[in-house]
Amino acid sequence: QKYLVMDTKCITAEGHSKFEFCDLLSCDKEILHVKIHSGSSQLLGHLANQGAVSARALMDDELRKKIADKIKSCIAEIDNITDANQFELPEDFDSHNYTVVFVMLCKSNVAINTGRPHMSFFAKSVFRETVQEIKNLGFKVSIKAIQETKKN
Repeated sequence: QKYLVMDTKCITAEGHSKFEFCDLLSCDKEILHVKIHSGSSQLLGHLANQGAVSARALMDDELRKKIADKIKSCIAEIDNITDANQFELPEDFDSHNYTVVFVMLCKSNVAINTGRPHMSFFAKSVFRETVQEIKNLGFKVSIKAIQETKKN
């Protein structure tokens, strides 16, 4: 198994506030956040903020332990998983080993420009700032556009 589904698996932070760590966690240490690309700057800003929240949370010892526990509980829900430890956060966590990935599902090829989603100037500005913050924490960052396919 290459991906662990973490969508809707919320982590409790301060008080009663909760956040979704990521949509998918890969065995290659990729923290994936996925949204349908509608061209909305607000939606893309939300996606960028999700990545930043995940990166900041992993840099906090207490939140990282909660995330590690949530990962273990997600693994426990899967039957016949091999190499479950490939998803677990190591005790000696190093952000340089992880990539925050922003995945945008685009409804048409027009929305994709050289493997990246088409974004408005405002959305690009928000993303640049957020990506720089995540990189400053030591993470690698990747932005990918995938054409959405319809089920037959």
